[in-house]
Amino acid sequence: MERSIIKVKSMSFKYNNDYIFKDFDLDIETGSFVSIIGNNGSGKSTLAKILIGLYQAYGYITIDGYLLNNFYLKKIRRVFSVCFDSADDHFIGETVKDDLAFS
Repeated sequence: MERSIIKVKSMSFKYNNDYIFKDFDLDIETGSFVSIIGNNGSGKSTLAKILIGLYQAYGYITIDGYLLNNFYLKKIRRVFSVCFDSADDHFIGETVKDDLAFS
């Protein structure tokens, strides 16, 4: 049995008062290939931002065995990163060095 690289259990996240995810579960095994697809506004980018710690959701989330929280965030970002389609979303830090270190 493969180990989960990403495990999400009972995750909930909402913008204002509207749930984007409610009791959402996801289990991606190490070595598997997964595509997240959907219409514009369906939550793909929101899910990615949650998994890299840009948005905080409620529930149980682990990446490579590390619980998604501030203590393990740097370790998680070493094994999991996201490249968004909008150039404005790529720049997180104030310098190029900060952006490279973020990924």
